[in-house]
Amino acid sequence: MAACGDGLIWAGKEACDNGPNNNNELYGGCTTMCQFGDRCNDGIVQGPEECDLGADNGTDEFPANGVPCDSGCRYHARLVFLSSTTYKGGEVGGVEGAHLKCKALADKAGFDNSASFMAWISDAQHSPAQDFKHDIDTVDLAYVLPNGVRIADDWNDLVLNGPGDGIVVTDTGEKLSEERVWTGTAPSGEVFDGVHCKGWSSSSPEDKGRIGRNAVPQKPADVWTQWDDERQWTNYLTVLCNWKYRLYCVEQ
Repeated sequence: MAACGDGLIWAGKEACDNGPNNNNELYGGCTTMCQFGDRCNDGIVQGPEECDLGADNGTDEFPANGVPCDSGCRYHARLVFLSSTTYKGGEVGGVEGAHLKCKALADKAGFDNSASFMAWISDAQHSPAQDFKHDIDTVDLAYVLPNGVRIADDWNDLVLNGPGDGIVVTDTGEKLSEERVWTGTAPSGEVFDGVHCKGWSSSSPEDKGRIGRNAVPQKPADVWTQWDDERQWTNYLTVLCNWKYRLYCVEQ
């Protein structure tokens, strides 16, 4: 007699049957009730997924403030996050050190393509405009936070208009506002006047670095408008290098 767990699919009764391997906890598996368990394309974000739009995965359909999700439940966009860790200017360890910190945080968070993440930071030899992957002549990828909110349509949108309401989600999923971020970078993505804690090697109060402010409250409106107009997300203040601030990390 047909039964769940016999390794045969009972037409009309079972969606799947892996016999003794039926498991309620296994992502992409078959439950002990012989129904599909958590999996990509079921419309619910779970397990190792970045996104899941169900039947809209792999299509051009996506939420108004979101980005496309591919058939493997990965964003068809560049993932951006605010570092959960803070650093003094010299603790950044140069631009390369900042990139390595972003890669490590992305890897710990389980983000796909973690080895490609780079910090939004500049010194005399490096800047996002110079080092990031982007194509100013053709259609480029959008930028998205880990929670699925699109912050820019492409590179041009990012450098011209900024990251929407801010880069507010960390690699651990925490949502933060009014955070200071080491950048040394102008809104164009180029280095900001050489203010970069001696190439991010100094934590001395005698040296200075440029920071951004990741986000501000929507109200009062004039505060948000000033933050947006002045591109304070990357171009806020020049501060002493002995303070501890965050990094922006961007997938390439």
